[in-house]
Amino acid sequence: MKRLSFISILTAVLILSSVTSCKKYIDINISPNSPLNVSPDVVLTAAEVNLGYAVGGADVALITGIFDKEVVGSDRQFFAYQSYIFVADNFSNIWGTMYESVMNNLYQLIQLSQANNNKYYDGIAKVLMAYSIGTTTDLWGDVPYSQAFQGDANLKPAYDKQQDIYTAIFKLLDDAITDFNTPAAQAGAKPGKDDVIYQGNISKWIKFANSLRLRYLIHTVKVDNTAVQKVLNALNPAGGLFSSNADDAKVPFLNDESRANPLYQFEEQRSGYTNYHSYFSDQLISLQDPRVRAYLDTTNYSSGVAHLGPLLGSISSPVTLMSYAELQFIIAEAYTRAGDYVNGATYFQNGVSASIMNAGGSSTDVNNYFLNNVGDDRVNYTTSSNKLMTVMMQKYFALYLQYEAFSDWRRTGYPNLTPNTGTQIPRRYLYPQTELSYNQQNVPTGTTLFTKVWWDQ
Repeated sequence: MKRLSFISILTAVLILSSVTSCKKYIDINISPNSPLNVSPDVVLTAAEVNLGYAVGGADVALITGIFDKEVVGSDRQFFAYQSYIFVADNFSNIWGTMYESVMNNLYQLIQLSQANNNKYYDGIAKVLMAYSIGTTTDLWGDVPYSQAFQGDANLKPAYDKQQDIYTAIFKLLDDAITDFNTPAAQAGAKPGKDDVIYQGNISKWIKFANSLRLRYLIHTVKVDNTAVQKVLNALNPAGGLFSSNADDAKVPFLNDESRANPLYQFEEQRSGYTNYHSYFSDQLISLQDPRVRAYLDTTNYSSGVAHLGPLLGSISSPVTLMSYAELQFIIAEAYTRAGDYVNGATYFQNGVSASIMNAGGSSTDVNNYFLNNVGDDRVNYTTSSNKLMTVMMQKYFALYLQYEAFSDWRRTGYPNLTPNTGTQIPRRYLYPQTELSYNQQNVPTGTTLFTKVWWDQ
């Protein structure tokens, strides 16, 4: 955690580096050492955009995409990644981004909001902190949390157990909803356009918090035999869940090179470093999947290589943090595991439809997709002999280049993947060199790329 100690002043500058060595259009870090009277709107925008760059950029979307066969590493360091050749320093950048540019800012925003009784900013920061520490622990396992973000007061924070971090995630979400339920007249400053995800719409933030809870509950199905029932018990919370694609939590990007989508920037600057895996693209093409035209540019597909399509690879493509489609598949999985195949089918079909519509498809496309694949267990839930596989395959197709697909594979075994090399597929990230150099006594020992995280046991 050494780099955190060096942040001693507030900086808000346009810079030319990001998690994928692309142009980033906003960056801000608040010192944990110096109490500053910072406007919460500036901090919120920075944290949201930095989070979008982090989870939507190469260090997360493409590396986890190599692990779950959405991506092929073709050149330079990504060629090595394709064979699972990594060193600790490959993960220093994304670790630093998550802790410094995202979570440190969120932690300080929580402190500022509480000091000034800004309840809605406080709630938003807590939801984003739950998402961010959830992402971090799902990629690395045990990580610093309870002693993190203290600056000079603690330069070598202890690592929290992942199980304890999950407890903290659920508390953050509970506390956020309490903040959101504060009457507007008593809630202090109100977020607006500075909230690039929902423009200050607190009702949507409540839906996001409630929906995100289900993601983390379903993660624990291998280690908590009550997890499925917990999901089913949480389907009708006050304030509701995502109810359409319009509720998706997305970080927007803009139509100019300095504020562009991170994967667009990556492909512009590092064309040929990656391609998009035939395992993924061949399945979509064989199923006549209408999403293929949005996901992939298959102009030269005769060579067996597809490039990123317009949905995720355009200059202004947003980065999705969580979608209505994902939520529908979570619920479909829970009902399927509970043996309620009627409700399972309903939510499964909702998820497929939402995903196709989000990719620019029509209701006709949805109907044709089901009709054209009545005999395929990857599409027809009703006749499938393995309904969990059916749900997870469609969720895999829906979560293209979202790291959550990697989490799903680890906990369910679907898709049924084979290693690119050797006998194992990575199941986590290596602890970064920055931590090995400056916080070694606290870094867990004995972990490799193939060591399972707590909920994957």
